[in-house]
Amino acid sequence: MESSGGSSGGSDLFRMKTAHFDIIIIGSGAGGGTIAQALAPSSARILVIERGDFVPQEEDNWNPEAVWKHL
Repeated sequence: MESSGGSSGGSDLFRMKTAHFDIIIIGSGAGGGTIAQALAPSSARILVIERGDFVPQEEDNWNPEAVWKHL
């Protein structure tokens, strides 16, 4: 999978504008993440676009029991 490296530098932006991808997946949620993982072993150049911030690995958002107990 391709990555812009998380930097906001101009060279990363230029590479993204000129890069070619075979598959573009919008969103890394349940559907996007699943299809990205399924396609990862292929020879396709895959871009995953996510608008949200990185979710830190904390008890309240990574432990299934902690996530579901408030619902």
